[in-house]
Amino acid sequence: MSEPRIVAVDPSSPILRQWHEVLRAAYTQGQGPMWWISLAHQLYSAEHPHPRRTRSRYAALDGPRLVGALELVSAVGDPAEPVQVELAVAPEAQGRGIGRDLASYALQFAKERGHSTLQTEVHVPGAQALEATRSGRFLRDQGFQVGNVEDRLLLDLPWDGHGEVDPPSAEVRVQSWVGACPQRYELEWAALKQQMQEDHPVGDLTRSDTRIDVERMRGTRAG
Repeated sequence: MSEPRIVAVDPSSPILRQWHEVLRAAYTQGQGPMWWISLAHQLYSAEHPHPRRTRSRYAALDGPRLVGALELVSAVGDPAEPVQVELAVAPEAQGRGIGRDLASYALQFAKERGHSTLQTEVHVPGAQALEATRSGRFLRDQGFQVGNVEDRLLLDLPWDGHGEVDPPSAEVRVQSWVGACPQRYELEWAALKQQMQEDHPVGDLTRSDTRIDVERMRGTRAG
């Protein structure tokens, strides 16, 4: 069995879709209902780089087969900001040290750019302890420490009308889009994103104190 090699995945790469699927599959594995970024949004962000953040994508290849995916998001010109890490290994390739190789690659990436902190997240089903999960043990072995704990409460849709949840209002309409926020929603969307940034607890994690307004949001090319 050959040693997997790590290669960059640029927006025009033919393996971008496969790279996205490996991340999605590993991220949602065994988690029940779980949100993950859509392929359409991933393709859009690949074609429209953020002006203030660099999104670097890498794949671990075993011959022609993609067995691991890594995404690193770093602030442009601000090494004090942590590097955000998404790392995944295809289920059939786990246990071969591929995740460790990708984690080492992420650490080297951060060092070369002057960043001292890496941040990621892991989902722990139900009331399990972090150490009881494969991902938790992996992150502990790579030197990560818990900086914040969140509870995520999910409701499957469509709602079937049973349970203690109030039925959705007939006046409420769900609106979605890919790419930039529609102009008619910009003010409200910017206000909600700013409120979410202020209200969201971060524990010991680091996060830049950035004001979100319409002008800044337009500069990202995505809502």
